[in-house]
Amino acid sequence: MSMDSAHPSAGLHLHESDDLPTMTEAVANFVIGQLARALAEEGEALLAVSGGRSPQPLLERLAREPIDWSRVTVVMVDERAVGLRHPLSNTAAIHGWLLRDQALGADFRVFVPDNAEALDPQLLAREANAQFPRARRITVALLGIGADGHFASIFPDMEALEAAIDADSALTYLPVHLHSPPSEAPVDRVSLSLACLLRARCLVLPIAGATKIAALERAQRMPDPRWPVSLLIHQRRAPLHVWLARS
Repeated sequence: MSMDSAHPSAGLHLHESDDLPTMTEAVANFVIGQLARALAEEGEALLAVSGGRSPQPLLERLAREPIDWSRVTVVMVDERAVGLRHPLSNTAAIHGWLLRDQALGADFRVFVPDNAEALDPQLLAREANAQFPRARRITVALLGIGADGHFASIFPDMEALEAAIDADSALTYLPVHLHSPPSEAPVDRVSLSLACLLRARCLVLPIAGATKIAALERAQRMPDPRWPVSLLIHQRRAPLHVWLARS
């Protein structure tokens, strides 16, 4: 059983589920509904997915849905600046989780080379921008949140943070260099800008566990560039659906 509520002023929709499997099913149904609606109304859909480990159950669940995946383009919300054969490649993981079963025919815009090397984030961002479907806006962006308040690969300590969070920017992807990168992934990155995400038809943010829920609760207090996800919470440009699983 789920309990839903909506924030009246910020376009924030909170959905609370009993546990992680229930949340995954609810989010999958919502995302498929959004994609199916776009396919019916526009003839195509654009799904943006985030890296990390958290999206795996959801993406594997989405891959089993019998929509017309041949008309769905998939792009990365963010990626580490490494090649496909590198153990830190999010693109390789996403390909294995989503490009299977019914979704095998989706148009996945891969912008990293087929090697195991660390890459120049400036060059990678340029290639990512070249691969992004220019004339289209994102139908659904699947986002994640970090305990430090980051979302996508927009971190509090990144260089060029001001450009990344400029809601009126024309930027799509930008290079990300962190002053203190996470020890489990000490590499540069590329990320969609906040402005690009705010042009999306819908933003989806599943959150599980006490640490990430605490990060969300801090974000709800006030917008603060030092806690980037708060800028998503307090914006009024794109509907943001947040799912919570406390257990």
